[in-house]
Amino acid sequence: MRRLVGLAMLCAACSREPGAKPLQTVVLPDVSVVAQPTAREQLRAAYAALEAKINAPAPAAEVAQSYGEMGRLLMAAEFTVAAGPYFQNAEALAPDDMRWPYYLGHVYRMRGDSVNSAAAFERALRLAPADEATLVWLSDAYLTQDRSAPAKDLLNRALSANPRSAAALARLGRAALLERDYAHAVEYDERALGIAPQASILQYPLAMAYRGLGQSEKAEAHLRQRGDVDVGPVDPLMDQINALLDTAPVFEKRAIAASKSGDWKSAAIYLRRAVDLEPSDASLRHKLGTALSMSGDAGGAAVELEAAVRAAPDNMEARFNFGQVLVSLRRVDEAVPQFVAVVSHSPGDLEARLALAEALRMSRRPREALPHYERILAADASRGDARYGYALALAGMGRVREARDQLQRGQQEHPDRPEFAQALARLK
Repeated sequence: MRRLVGLAMLCAACSREPGAKPLQTVVLPDVSVVAQPTAREQLRAAYAALEAKINAPAPAAEVAQSYGEMGRLLMAAEFTVAAGPYFQNAEALAPDDMRWPYYLGHVYRMRGDSVNSAAAFERALRLAPADEATLVWLSDAYLTQDRSAPAKDLLNRALSANPRSAAALARLGRAALLERDYAHAVEYDERALGIAPQASILQYPLAMAYRGLGQSEKAEAHLRQRGDVDVGPVDPLMDQINALLDTAPVFEKRAIAASKSGDWKSAAIYLRRAVDLEPSDASLRHKLGTALSMSGDAGGAAVELEAAVRAAPDNMEARFNFGQVLVSLRRVDEAVPQFVAVVSHSPGDLEARLALAEALRMSRRPREALPHYERILAADASRGDARYGYALALAGMGRVREARDQLQRGQQEHPDRPEFAQALARLK
């Protein structure tokens, strides 16, 4: 653990105002406990950069930024207690920057100190009066202290700016419950769940509100759905914390964000970085293979999906995707065992069974494909894809009359699909 004092140098370098808060002694915790080597190096490099600015000496704004960045990295690495003094120093050197009391508020919040958390968020709110996240988190601190009136004022401000803030609605429900205003508690919690149905943590207070209204059946129904998934506000500053360190989970999150916007090439780049950091993680290789396939790199996808299947043979989704990529590469014979494994694991999976039937037919094994088509059509006679493949398999076995019957039936049932008529024309 390295200790950084530097108070005299900072006072001399920064031209601080008389009466300014004294700076805290800060330490670099034992970063050897951080799993990722790249993350350890980031922490050490940031600490060295801070030392360099203090020793330079650098202007107060630059030193404040370095203190703040070090605190953010420590938060990202879950050294929450150690991050506190860094944010205190950043705020002392740059008192007009709301980020530093805001992050300090979260440090105290994570430590369960609602009094200091509220004080820090209050300072942040004075600098950014309309910030939704600060309004919500400050209300959280007030509610922890059973101060429902000031919390409601803040939450109504947040809600007026963003009427679909599930976080604000959930906390208004909590405030109403504190005041035994059960009708409003139900209203707010139901609205919050309508916007964020995954927020299972709201089921319990909603149950308590219904119980307060004497509606025991509804209360019991919500109690059975209780969970621990919370809902927070839109929080860009804390989102930045979650993306600071170069770790596999961070790169995976970036890949997910890229994939949601359809940027599969960027998703693949991020997942490649994640796999480089965690090469034994089969799920990451599976995701990388999927991203490569979606970006048009079927060859690269096959390599990664094969590695994923080898590392986790029971991952049927990876096997199915691997089989599909092999088919796209015309390596159909290799795809068959992958689909066989999936169908053996999940006999009712019609998509996997169809993929197996198609692969067998394309491998010139129509006799083996036929029972799979028949089973699919027995389960769902409206499947035009299965009807078409069944007809082609029959034709491949020389059963032309039966093939024509299936194609004619398919043509009648699916007049919008020209492949039936085209196949019938070829069989004449």
